[in-house]
Amino acid sequence: MSQPWATAGRTTGRQWLPVDARIPYRFLVTYRAPADELRRLVPAPLELDERAGLGFLSVCALRLEGLAPLGWPRAWAFDTPEFLIRLSVTYRGEPTFFTLASWVASRRLAWLSAHFSHYRPAWADFTEQAHGRRRELRARADDGSLAELDAEFSADDAQVGWPSGSVFSDVADAEAFLLGMAGSVDVTSSGAVRFQPITRTPWRARPVHVHTARFDFIDRLAVGAELDHALGMSDIEQRWERVRPW
Repeated sequence: MSQPWATAGRTTGRQWLPVDARIPYRFLVTYRAPADELRRLVPAPLELDERAGLGFLSVCALRLEGLAPLGWPRAWAFDTPEFLIRLSVTYRGEPTFFTLASWVASRRLAWLSAHFSHYRPAWADFTEQAHGRRRELRARADDGSLAELDAEFSADDAQVGWPSGSVFSDVADAEAFLLGMAGSVDVTSSGAVRFQPITRTPWRARPVHVHTARFDFIDRLAVGAELDHALGMSDIEQRWERVRPW
């Protein structure tokens, strides 16, 4: 199988300006899979972050509001839902995450970000709905490339009990492992490692109930992924700093 960042057909840009946004809601849906299966998706010199012979693949389902370089006029900002698929990895022993692919609802943002961001954003046709405390996101990108997406997600943002089958002991354990990193990482075609520091207001993550989680991109990876748990977060202010060598 070709590597997923090549499969998605997305190059990555070098972000030279800090960007911020408000995130009114964010779900982190985490799948566990055998480390040997996920390890082949990790570009050198990164290493898979493992626990008990397992690695972790997560989907971020969220909404971004006012996304723009710091200080730019509001008229130039973007509001968009997003799906982002990432792997928990380490570099030189430091935990971070590597983005396999992401999709946004704005064609202009997808085009700009392809030259600017290392989150590999592509365009998808999104439907976004709220029914009381339930959020629903659907997205489809059928452009004839291997970056196609057919995804459907719905979850309640009310807190529920911690799932007994999770690899993690509780929400604090999961948050520390999956959300405790200081930023994200990318690897260029030449093998150079780049790091993007991320600052934010507190996550205040809570376990939530997922009604639907269907992501064909994950199915195509064929890594034996199983749902471990889902976390919900609300009203986050986040800043993506300038990308730098690591």
